Amino acid sequence: MGHYPKSNMPPLPQLGDMPAVQSHFQTILKRRLQIEIEQTPPLFPWESELQEYPIDAPAIELPMWLAQLQSLRLPTPLPDDILVTLLERCQGLAQQALQPGLKLVQAVESLFPDQPQAIDQIAGLVLATGTARDSQPQDFQALKAAFPGGYAGANPQQQVTLAMLAARDIFDALTLKVTADAPTMSRHWQTNRGLVTLTATYEPGAIARLHLEADLPAAGHLEIGSLGETVTQTGPGILNLMVSDPEPERLYSLEVGLGDPEGSTLTFTLVCSH
Repeated sequence: MGHYPKSNMPPLPQLGDMPAVQSHFQTILKRRLQIEIEQTPPLFPWESELQEYPIDAPAIELPMWLAQLQSLRLPTPLPDDILVTLLERCQGLAQQALQPGLKLVQAVESLFPDQPQAIDQIAGLVLATGTARDSQPQDFQALKAAFPGGYAGANPQQQVTLAMLAARDIFDALTLKVTADAPTMSRHWQTNRGLVTLTATYEPGAIARLHLEADLPAAGHLEIGSLGETVTQTGPGILNLMVSDPEPERLYSLEVGLGDPEGSTLTFTLVCSH
């Protein structure tokens, strides 16, 4: 029978020594993680680089407009940082004359850079389902059952679907479109200061008019920047703006602000079809 060469490897520990080995391994692992964290500190979702915060810094305040998004009729809630990103993207994209599917793709693509093919495919499916206000209760319950683990437990394609469902409903909530056949449209937006209600009314005629009314829960302003039209108020109440002879199919930007003039704003899109 042959002889194996002697090895320099220390003898395997006896079974009774295993707890000591496990403890030593855990100590090494903790130290390795500590070194990696010190070399590459983790960032918060809203940070692009490491920042210094005072020890007694208050909690970061989420946008006052987020309250509306937290109540979106989705199969499962989305994290606040994703909702904030979607709101910022949708406000800008709503002002562009793009096809609805392309708007959905561009609203979520920065959140899922490694899912370009899935994004294109899911956009068509989401558009085909209609907005939350159009869905039937049984359809919504079936969709809800597909996400037992919530957003965190969903696979990447499911997460894309959830983000697109939210973006679709955000676009809908940010847009007021009036026509001669449907001359009035209202939108409601919940904030942490109360409910904002916007109503657009189209008045056809030799010189058509588009009347805008905003019921604000606090001091604020209403502005159509492209026309240089702005109205303000120092407390809760109703603000009014009038657009004379609005251009058909033009996308008007309507800014609603709460608080002081430099405070938080939300941009809606107005469209008038003669």
